[in-house]
Amino acid sequence: MTFGDASQRGPQIEEDLRQAVALKADFAEANGLLAVYLLTNNEKLPEALTFVQKAISLEPRNVRFQFARAQVLLRMRRYYDAEAIGHSLRASAIDDTAREQADEILTDVAQARDYEARMRQMRDEEAARAAARASESGSAARAPRASRETMRRPPKNSRAQMGHRSMARHRCSSVAEGRTKWLASSSR
Repeated sequence: MTFGDASQRGPQIEEDLRQAVALKADFAEANGLLAVYLLTNNEKLPEALTFVQKAISLEPRNVRFQFARAQVLLRMRRYYDAEAIGHSLRASAIDDTAREQADEILTDVAQARDYEARMRQMRDEEAARAAARASESGSAARAPRASRETMRRPPKNSRAQMGHRSMARHRCSSVAEGRTKWLASSSR
């Protein structure tokens, strides 16, 4: 089995890889392949990280394991760690293919961060819209109450209504006087 084959699905593949690791724990390829299998099937990512780290400890110079580790970290949303590995791999790349793969990791990290930021912004905007709708519905619920209160007002030209009008005029003139005083003081 190769790293390309690890993307296939099937309980038998996982079972065989686990058996290989159990029989020979220091078999780096089996640890790495099991990590890639778990990664590509998006299963048990913490366990995939453990297997790929074991593979790296057995073969520290194996670049495929480093790339697999970066991918696992990316899927686990550990962007800082994945990005650090991407930069390290780019700096130590000995050929164009390795540099391109490192650039892909860095691009994937940037895209994942952007996606999460957009999702967070959309959730925040939706929460704000929901709060505005709730606020509007709360004021709409109070609106019928207000219309019932206006129905209880005394008839026009009654003494109570006239008193209400004179108070309103007084309030308006007080507000106008206040604005005038403020404008006069601010222009000095």
